[in-house]
Amino acid sequence: MDANMKQYLLDTNILIYYLADEIPLLQLPEIEEMLNYSFRISIITRIELLGWKNM
Repeated sequence: MDANMKQYLLDTNILIYYLADEIPLLQLPEIEEMLNYSFRISIITRIELLGWKNM
């Protein structure tokens, strides 16, 4: 991996807000950059997303 490449760790709330289309318009480009670029989620976030009723 390129040393200059950014990586992001996203939490459950950010992902749920994104999936529910509730990210404020001003922050949407930043969140989409993170999702398109390189991100990771923790095992806790993965479990929480699997338990989310809309998933």
